[in-house]
This record gives sequence, C-alpha cells and structure tokens, in this order.
Amino acid sequence: MKNAKRIKVVSLFAAALVGVSLLLTCCLIKAPSAQVSADTEVIYYDSVYGAPVGSSSTETYTIDCDDYEITADYTYDSVPAFGNTEAIFTNYCGPITGMDIVLFNDRWKTNLIPNYEPGFTHPNTGAYYYWAASTDESDAAYASIYSLMKTGEVGGTTSTNFRNGLKSFVENAGYDISYSSIYSNSKTVNLNALKTAIDQNKVGVIMCSEYNYILSMGVSMGDTEMTIVKENSTIPHMMMVYGYFTCAYYKNGINFQTDTYLYVTKSDGMTDKGYLQVNDDCLDIDEAYIVTIS
Repeated sequence: MKNAKRIKVVSLFAAALVGVSLLLTCCLIKAPSAQVSADTEVIYYDSVYGAPVGSSSTETYTIDCDDYEITADYTYDSVPAFGNTEAIFTNYCGPITGMDIVLFNDRWKTNLIPNYEPGFTHPNTGAYYYWAASTDESDAAYASIYSLMKTGEVGGTTSTNFRNGLKSFVENAGYDISYSSIYSNSKTVNLNALKTAIDQNKVGVIMCSEYNYILSMGVSMGDTEMTIVKENSTIPHMMMVYGYFTCAYYKNGINFQTDTYLYVTKSDGMTDKGYLQVNDDCLDIDEAYIVTIS
C-alpha cells in the first residue's frame, strides 16, 4: 500500500494517481431490466457497437475542496486491457473481460496463450508492464474465448456462459480455474477479500446491471475545487477488477467526504482503464468474483 499523503489540490491526482485524472459516472435513467424472467439470466452486452437495451449520459459537477488524502491504494504497476473492435465481434464485454484475465495470468501460466509474451519486465525498476497491442496469437485466443462464452449465439454473455467458457479455455490450456465471490451487496464488494487477491497476484470480474465508469483522464483542477465530468451507463456490463483506492477530500482542514473506487478495465475493446465508484447511486452490482488460475 502506498503511504497516505496530504496533497494540495493543484497537484491532486497528478501526484497521487500517477498523473491520471478522474472521471466519475452517475446514473440518471434506469434501463429496462435485462432479466426478463426468473429463469433467464442477465445478458451483459455493452460494446462500442451499441446494445439493445440501456443508455448512457453525462453530467459535470464540482467538488469544493483544497486538500485530499489517499488513505488506501491496492493495485498493480500494470494490467492488460485487450483491444479488438472488429465488426465480427459484437456485444463483447464478457469475452474482453475474460481475455484481460487470461492475459494477466499468462505472465505466469505461459501455456494459456502459447508462443506469446503478454508484457515485459522493466530493466531498471523490475516492474512488469503489459503490452497494449494485440498479435495473431492473442487475437486467436480472444476468438476462442468469444466462441466458448457463446456471446455470438446469445447476443451477449451471461454469468454462466462467462464462467463456463473461461473454464473451458483455461482447462484446454492445461490449467485449473476457480471462482470465489467478493460480492457484498449491489453497491460494493468485499474490499478485504479484494486486497487479499491483489496480494496473491489475482484479478477478478464485476458484473453490473448498471454502473458508473471513471475514465483515467478528464478532471480539471483549480485552487479550491475539482471539476468532474461524470458519465453513466444503464447497459448491463462486465469489467475486470484489479484493485481499489480510497480518497478523502478536505476543506479548511476538515474531511467532509471520502470515496472508494475500484480499478477496472472498461472492457470496450478500446484498451481503456479507469475506475468505478462503489456506494454510488448509479451502481447495481449483480455478481463479483476473484478468478484463480492454477
């Protein structure tokens, strides 16, 4: 965990979040439920090509603060965010999330994607960084995951098809896979369990009927306030989750607001990574798991 710091707002996220800005999401419209009956699972299908149900909206607001403090920060130096928006793949947040999990684990479980190295170790710092570009080998693995999850057949990915499809892919590569729930309620996950997973070099998946997404750029800082552009989505969506941090805001030395954010990949095929705010009005978590590949 990084040491907690008090930092003036003019250097707010430049120092504490390694130069990335914060984009929050707020929910304005409740989408029609993707779960049409008690026997039918939610279908997650968010993608840049659109979705049959749901909408997105944005708003801008300000936080009146002059200091902030990062009180907890658990994540990795780098994680993969697979990029593939070819038109033959649609409604693909499930397979993209599964592919991100496979790429993350391929660093150690090298037969997940044969003849492929997902990243490199920095010669000076020793930190591991994942490649952003795809290759023939990674594209083939993604196509396999997409097929195994039956995404093209269903018009999206159910939780069952996600778990079974990823299980088939991992077992075909000669490994075992298990899922452990970190679901707490519809507004948050078990942060202690997530921290333990990060300590063990694991990542997870979060499945939401509606969600907020925090882009890693887009906040304007002033001397006494922070302007935030908030985007919402009511389209059922999956993302890889790989840590969390808490941020306490101060005005005149008084802590008036503390928020917790999950580190997530956008799973939109565009290699985006950002954050999701827990305990937010615009959040409806259905399931959340840590994935163990052994």
